[in-house]
Amino acid sequence: MSDAPLHIDLRTAWDLIAKNVDGMVVVDGDNTILFANPAGATLLGYPGEEEHLVGQRVARLAADRSGAFEAPGAAPEDGFRQVEKRRTPFRWNGEDAILLTLRDVTDRRRMERELLQGQKMSALGLLAGGIAHDFNNLLQGIVASIELGRSHVSRKDSAHPHLTEAIQSAIRAGELASRLLSFTRSKDEAAGRAVDLARLVEELAPVLRRLAGRPVRLKVEVTEDHLPVEAHPSDIEQILLNLLTNARDAVGTGGNVKLIADSITNLTGPVCRLIVEDDGEGMDPDVLERCTEPFFTTKQIGKGTGLGLAIVYDVVNRAGGSLEIASTPGQGTRIEVSFPRTALSESPSTIDREPVPTATGGRILLVDDEPTIRTTLQAALEAAGYDVETARNGGHALAIWRKMEPKPDLLLTDVAMPELDGIELSRLMTARQPGLKVLLMSGYGDRVLAAHGQAPEEVGLLDKPFRLATVLRRVAEKLAGIA
Repeated sequence: MSDAPLHIDLRTAWDLIAKNVDGMVVVDGDNTILFANPAGATLLGYPGEEEHLVGQRVARLAADRSGAFEAPGAAPEDGFRQVEKRRTPFRWNGEDAILLTLRDVTDRRRMERELLQGQKMSALGLLAGGIAHDFNNLLQGIVASIELGRSHVSRKDSAHPHLTEAIQSAIRAGELASRLLSFTRSKDEAAGRAVDLARLVEELAPVLRRLAGRPVRLKVEVTEDHLPVEAHPSDIEQILLNLLTNARDAVGTGGNVKLIADSITNLTGPVCRLIVEDDGEGMDPDVLERCTEPFFTTKQIGKGTGLGLAIVYDVVNRAGGSLEIASTPGQGTRIEVSFPRTALSESPSTIDREPVPTATGGRILLVDDEPTIRTTLQAALEAAGYDVETARNGGHALAIWRKMEPKPDLLLTDVAMPELDGIELSRLMTARQPGLKVLLMSGYGDRVLAAHGQAPEEVGLLDKPFRLATVLRRVAEKLAGIA
């Protein structure tokens, strides 16, 4: 390699500077601009005016250290751009000067925020999944125990309605746990099935009006008969409840809230939208930027969890939709949720289903690591006419199975158990006993099959907490070959 100095002509040197996407600005000790390339002028908010900048002082350059600042974009729709600034000592025409290198980092900062948000949601999902599983296991024991106790109480007894209310409260608590599990679903699991937003909004309208309360004027507007999207119905319900709750709290007493369900065609294609508008207090830019962060809330202690918009953001993102929030302090907030429109498919009618078969007997191997669940389910199943053997975990179940004669007709097992989980247990037992029916129980919801790998085809799933009537029906269907 030659040690000769590199020589380039003046035009080439200028092209290198002029076409550089990073801004290059030279200032003197008083931060007066001595030179700016085109990119530098643009990043300072003066596109195409690099020559006119010479001799000017720009306040945002006054800091004596490297850092970042905001500058107006090249076009009005660009908004403010985030610009990173680096200062380097420099000689300009024989005088001491500073070379400022400017770089547009708006997109990088946005991606960093999105990555951080994704990491927060992932961590929250792991936490929520563990809590929801343990919570649902406890609830299953509560529901089954209360139902067994109620079965010995006459309907005329004053305790009967209280026991019924206790069961319903426990089931609602299970629905709360399922909301926590919404953080753990992957995008594939979030696809759900075809859901009609128009029908859901109309069905939920009475509930939403009660939620809003009399002082709040709620207007519901559905523009089409059908607005089909791919989603979990419970997720859409959760979005509506969260958005209406936030709007209600924002307007206080006597405010206006509007819920719109419609469809448009944008650059991505046809979409169905849920729009919630309010004329409440609105949000300033700092709050608006953080409003979808988990546990971030501006409400008083005890008035909010900070999970409302975080859940909305997560559900929409996993379903391939978009969330847009616009807010002005003192004027209100507009939140728009969009989902890709899909083909409408009719849900099977519960009226057309085959009648639920009655128990005709059968042997069941019941496996669960929670003693209360084993005891209550065994009592309910035996009362229905089944012969039931119980095991406390997967290894114990295999030992019981070896001694069972005749062999069980159905394996009813929990999924999350130490050492040998329910899916692996079902694989081992169906391999050794072809034709064995399997019904899984899980406090993790419908994500459990994907999390633990593909289960045998004979497998069905019961989400905890479930009613005793539900497990009896599913067991009868399994043994009859209907499900």
